[in-house]
Amino acid sequence: MASVSGPQEKRPQRERNLIPDVEGPITGGRHGRPFASWPDQLGDLAALGYREEEYFVSGEAQRFEAVGDLGSDGRWTVRRTAAAAYRTRILVRRPEDPARFNGTAVVEWVNVSSGFEIPFLQTTGILDGFAYVSVSAQPVGVHGFAHDSQGLVAWDPDRYGCLHIADESLSYDIFTQVGRLLRAAGTAPLGGFPARRLIATGGSQSGSRLVAYLNAIQTGEGMFDAVVPMLVAGRGSDFLADTAHHDPRDRSAARRGQGSRAVTTQVRDDLTTPVIMVNTESEAQMNHPVRRDDSPSFRYWEVAGATHGPRRQMELYMAVARRDGIAVPGPARRKGSLVDWLPVADAVLHQVHEWINGGEPPLLQPRFEMTTGPDGKPEFVRDSHGLVVGGVRQPEIEVPLARNGGDVTSGAGGFHEPFSADELRALYPSREDYLARVRKAAAAARERGVILPARADACVAEAEGAPVPPQ
Repeated sequence: MASVSGPQEKRPQRERNLIPDVEGPITGGRHGRPFASWPDQLGDLAALGYREEEYFVSGEAQRFEAVGDLGSDGRWTVRRTAAAAYRTRILVRRPEDPARFNGTAVVEWVNVSSGFEIPFLQTTGILDGFAYVSVSAQPVGVHGFAHDSQGLVAWDPDRYGCLHIADESLSYDIFTQVGRLLRAAGTAPLGGFPARRLIATGGSQSGSRLVAYLNAIQTGEGMFDAVVPMLVAGRGSDFLADTAHHDPRDRSAARRGQGSRAVTTQVRDDLTTPVIMVNTESEAQMNHPVRRDDSPSFRYWEVAGATHGPRRQMELYMAVARRDGIAVPGPARRKGSLVDWLPVADAVLHQVHEWINGGEPPLLQPRFEMTTGPDGKPEFVRDSHGLVVGGVRQPEIEVPLARNGGDVTSGAGGFHEPFSADELRALYPSREDYLARVRKAAAAARERGVILPARADACVAEAEGAPVPPQ
């Protein structure tokens, strides 16, 4: 049996409920590496000046229960109930050179709705001085579903067999305690340097849990300097103890079509914590009834052409899952839009970092234009090419080669329909015209802060290699 080892920091008893114990860096196990470690497809992490380390954190976390209804205005109240011991893991990526650390840790509530952990921020965009920490806050990620578990313990019992989270209600306090750990002086996970600023983020079901965190926990704890919920379809999670997710492989009549348990809500409008919510075409219609106005502390961005699970991002997630020997659920294999939301998420995190360090708040962005359909539900207004009108527009939407997008009926991937050769020639009479339009669109997106300079350069390089217009 492989050994698992790492130095352990035991804190005084009076601090145990505030800052968890930490053990690591963790080594050993059957695989000799962490689950969902850095993907080789994104390049050599060391060459990018970063290191990846895993730590176990443990302590006693509080449960919460709702006081009154969880209303759509988001002004929720909870009370603490019984506490329970836990032991879980965090996965850390930080600059190898401490001088490169910009003082901000991006803390991701890792997604578990497929029965195994999927970090959404598998991107080089934040490897620019940030520390990144993914938090295994929920029991499904650690223990998996009851049938054919793909959780951490099942994946590598030698490495992770000591981990345990009793129930879902503990997840909120676990997440808070990791934040306290990252702020603590001499904290091991960040190489001895405490984080000066914390940005919480998470996507899909994790985004819904962050909405619940904002509405009920952040108001009292004030742990995070900013929160970025992503891919949230107007939903916030509850505080019940039992499993909030069903096994997507369970096709029984009782479970078919069910998603993560949540309630319809907005982010409460009396927060002073900076918040940017990022949605795509997949979530925008469901979010529309609770779509908030922007305010001095709140921004809402909708990414045109992007979907919940765009093709290239899903291909990366599936490649990591295959490397780790994980069976990917059927819906995750569907192909769809070629417009990604991750480049916008990268830009958002950079903008938020500036915002919480005394800079200007991010610019207001146009939202999707919507109308009311025959069934009384919101529908997108689309242009003559079938592209949504409004929203955050990346160069591939401003200078399109295809119809990309989605809605509530098109699944997580959405659709991708290339324009015909005749359509491309009509749109772009010459190569010079096409390249000039791409350069202009890339510069405009960069100036509006919706993509980073490196992404703008990549868009231009991709256009220079594209055979447009076709001969």
